[in-house]
Amino acid sequence: MNRRRLVLLLCLLIASALLLASCKPQEATPAASGATGDSTSVAANSTATSAPTVEPTATESVETASLADVPGYRAEFTSEYSMGEEGYSSTTTMAYVADPLAWSMTSDSGDGVTSETRYVDGTMYTRVSDTWTAIVLSPEDAEDYTGLLLEDDLGLDEMDDACDDMGKEVINGFDTRHYSCDAVALDELAAMAGELDDDSAQIKEGTYELWVSEEYGVAIKMIMSMTYEDPDEGTFTWNYSQTILEIGDDVVIEAPEDVESTYDFSGVVSEEFELPVMDGATEFYTMMGMSGYDVVATADEVSEFYMNAMEADGWTYDTTSSAPEYGSYMWTRGTQTTTLMVSEDEGTSSVMLVLDDGSGS
Repeated sequence: MNRRRLVLLLCLLIASALLLASCKPQEATPAASGATGDSTSVAANSTATSAPTVEPTATESVETASLADVPGYRAEFTSEYSMGEEGYSSTTTMAYVADPLAWSMTSDSGDGVTSETRYVDGTMYTRVSDTWTAIVLSPEDAEDYTGLLLEDDLGLDEMDDACDDMGKEVINGFDTRHYSCDAVALDELAAMAGELDDDSAQIKEGTYELWVSEEYGVAIKMIMSMTYEDPDEGTFTWNYSQTILEIGDDVVIEAPEDVESTYDFSGVVSEEFELPVMDGATEFYTMMGMSGYDVVATADEVSEFYMNAMEADGWTYDTTSSAPEYGSYMWTRGTQTTTLMVSEDEGTSSVMLVLDDGSGS
């Protein structure tokens, strides 16, 4: 498995952990974000909402800008779900800074366990409760993952002629224009919720409203809801909202101080790395005692390189524990052991190294 696939897998695991933490049955309570700062751009605690200024009028389309284009923001996302007697509610907070790029996302499970992910200066930090892990990313991986995280497609390209202009309102200190898009096809709402089957005939009602900032062009507030009738399970309800609390230059996101472990997916071999690495190595990574990379070389060339390099570095080849026919080799040095696993595909070899320092930890 190459470094890029491992990065994707690890990011998906982190996202899953945050999702699972936020989906446990709970009361919807705001969680503290990783952002600090005394912003004067918008009063973050302001909840004043003005009444619409005009009668609703039909509009051909609704256009919004991307949140990735603002200098920084803090936002809150809430979701409530119920099906029969079961349900959950969750609140997630997010902060974002455009330059230098940084973001944080926090969820609270409601039982005292919080999970958080931050991205600061090329490194993604994640924690559950009080344990922080650092993941050093390459610029390409950081851009890909941040782009995925900041994806804010509101599905408005599907809503032409489906929204009513409800007039101007003030939301959290922002001058906005309120749009009601209840006429949107209900199967679109079902797809956005991601909770239902494709049988849109079972969806009884749904709403979609948004408030677009006149200054920034972004959706300051969005509300979606639906009711779905299942013949076996009963009535399903889903409510979702996202609200921008603050936009400005004063949002601050900092790296945590106490990091327990570090995974390196930067693609660059660290100067502190203890084992030999072949010239031309790419896609370098290290995590949980394992390191690896890709190199344009045959498996035989890789094994020959390590036979010579490990011996020169004081390691002894363990013929008993090695299985060259399966691309597996082992060396010992004092209490340490190193295992090499190599596989070849069309002239490129994937190299994995596992170093055990013999401490038993």
